[in-house]
Amino acid sequence: MFFIGFTGITIYNLALNYGELNVTVSAASFIINTVPMLTLLLSIIFLKEKINSKAYLGTIISLFGVGLICFAEGGALNLNKSIFLILLAAFSQSVFFYFKNHY
Repeated sequence: MFFIGFTGITIYNLALNYGELNVTVSAASFIINTVPMLTLLLSIIFLKEKINSKAYLGTIISLFGVGLICFAEGGALNLNKSIFLILLAAFSQSVFFYFKNHY
């Protein structure tokens, strides 16, 4: 339970807040909205869930959208520390949802 709370609350909030210091709020919100996609990927990898082609297509579109946001922020594919912190926040939230629903 400690691990679930630590990843879903502590890491999420710290990574998101520090990441938003150098990234626009709109870009951060779009990147954070990859949480459902990341949760789906965790379910496929660890729970061996079967998904249909629409879910695969949605995942690819989501990843492409994050790439476009990174491109728009810096004029080139600029994966700076702040964007990685926001992606860490999204991943930690996905881990939280995975373990919360699994246990």
